[in-house]
Amino acid sequence: MASVNPPWPNYDLKLPSRRVTEGLLSEAQLEQVIYAGAAHSQMLPAMKAGMAPRRKGYYIGDGTGVGKTREIAGIIADNWAPGRKKHILISKDKKLLIGARRDFDNVGMKSVQIADLGATKADGTVPASSDGVLFATYSTIGKGAGEGKKSRIEQIVEWVGPDFDGTIVFDEAHLAGNAVSVKGPRGQTKPSQAALSVIDLQTLLPNARVVYASATAATEVHNLAYADRLGPLGPGHAVPDRREFRLADHGGWHCRDGGCLPAT
Repeated sequence: MASVNPPWPNYDLKLPSRRVTEGLLSEAQLEQVIYAGAAHSQMLPAMKAGMAPRRKGYYIGDGTGVGKTREIAGIIADNWAPGRKKHILISKDKKLLIGARRDFDNVGMKSVQIADLGATKADGTVPASSDGVLFATYSTIGKGAGEGKKSRIEQIVEWVGPDFDGTIVFDEAHLAGNAVSVKGPRGQTKPSQAALSVIDLQTLLPNARVVYASATAATEVHNLAYADRLGPLGPGHAVPDRREFRLADHGGWHCRDGGCLPAT
């Protein structure tokens, strides 16, 4: 990968200039903020006829030590500046809240509120007037709704609104890797409810600026089936639907030079 020149990003940062000149973000971290903004400036075709086009997403695959949480804070800060005041952050556990609060403070966003969806009752409503970042864990969004109650995904969508164009960050995104049913040596493995909820949230909010972040994106090709905002998945792209990801692990696709074709 080091021998491949990255594309030239056609994007102007919206961050206040002092956050760049004062070194609140390193050059490597700023690069991810810029590339995320460039990706989010593009639209993808709808997954199915009758559905809305989807905003292109971005994947942060930096390893440990680069500062992915700081990069996430930088991306949200870059979207906060032009007036997008609601964002969604989903991660493995509540420990991220401590790191997120620290890194938001360090990029000059001390006043931004971070609310925990888990603190809202399953049949409750997230305060509609509150701006800031809504945090949730994968286990929280994966819980099914009780009879007569809203699902966690419904609570999130109700809070941001169907035309939401803020950021949805899936931190530790590999935890959504089991989004399709796969037949293995021990039989059929069903997709997890958390992974299905990740897909549902992206489907319900097609205009959202999606960011996936993980140092271990996937161990097998089908583990990326949840990341439909990257471009290769969907009509007019290399892999037409999520079911085809299962074929990629078993010789069903030949991929090289940036393109994929079905095996013959």
